[in-house]
Amino acid sequence: MSEDKILAEVNGYKVTQSEVEKYIRLIGQMQLNNEQGYKQVAKELVNRRLLLEEAKKEELDQAPAFKQMLKKQEDELLTSYKMQKLFEGIEVSDQEAKEYYQQHKELFKAKATFHAKHILVKEEDKAKEIKQKIDDGSSFEDLAKEYSLDGAAKNGGDLGEFPEGTMVNEFEEALKKMNEGEISNPVKTQFGYHLIKLVSKKDASIYEYDEIKDSLKNQLIAMKRQEIYLNKTKELEKDAQIKTYF
Repeated sequence: MSEDKILAEVNGYKVTQSEVEKYIRLIGQMQLNNEQGYKQVAKELVNRRLLLEEAKKEELDQAPAFKQMLKKQEDELLTSYKMQKLFEGIEVSDQEAKEYYQQHKELFKAKATFHAKHILVKEEDKAKEIKQKIDDGSSFEDLAKEYSLDGAAKNGGDLGEFPEGTMVNEFEEALKKMNEGEISNPVKTQFGYHLIKLVSKKDASIYEYDEIKDSLKNQLIAMKRQEIYLNKTKELEKDAQIKTYF
């Protein structure tokens, strides 16, 4: 095991690299996970230690308001620990997950996807003019770079692959009626007039079990936890005096 590097000391208290890395993870600022970031965080931990030591000297840990805060946190931690104990040993086997998958395949649908390019202009006449140029042999991609008002123009109008439900309704309805490689007549949307080239499309399908088994197991574990949680609280309610005002 490598030695934990000491980055700073304050009144004998050592600020180590592992403590700094833990603090970075705690605050979710992974961009600080470098030498310069370690120095910045180590300085922050030194500052916090100085405040802690002064608070102890002032006996702020004996203040009623602090004790109330501490008791609330203690209750929250104890509740979390109780739930942790309640959920111990919950597992989902491959067989259980596979059975659920087979019985609920409709829940694991992958949306249809399209790969399309387009040329967007404001006027229908301009769209028709460009379409005629395409019909006469001009490159769709070159014309997109020249005429399209959309940000994808620099890529020849290429929108990449996207799932159903991404684009406005008129655009997608046109795509559904097209064959791969086909170029549409002008399609009007709220943005203007589009000439659409369908590169490829994939029909909606069911995910294979191996594609979703990990997320499915996590989902089933969460469902079991919820069931255990609700059953336990329902059981405890029987011996409790509860009043609600909502």
